[in-house]
Amino acid sequence: HLLSSKMSGLSENIQLALKVAACFGIKLNGSVVSYLSNSSEYSNIRDGLEEAVGEGFMIKLGSSDFKFSHDKVREAAYSLIPDGKKNRVSLGSRVIA
Repeated sequence: HLLSSKMSGLSENIQLALKVAACFGIKLNGSVVSYLSNSSEYSNIRDGLEEAVGEGFMIKLGSSDFKFSHDKVREAAYSLIPDGKKNRVSLGSRVIA
């Protein structure tokens, strides 16, 4: 609950990046980040992920992969997604992955 509360105070860009990344599991591959960056809805996802690294929620692996700093951080990010949208978002991540 504490992590979710802290995340709720972050910018919309960081929150969106964390929620999207949470749908892919503990690690987000750089090719997925690039793919998402090409859409208008997620064009700033890389910036959001970089900011999440700065906040300590994510770790950058190499030059393009991102990983949650802990599985509880991923769970907290996933909990930010409204229940009515969780299936839609998770299904979308399966299609992209």
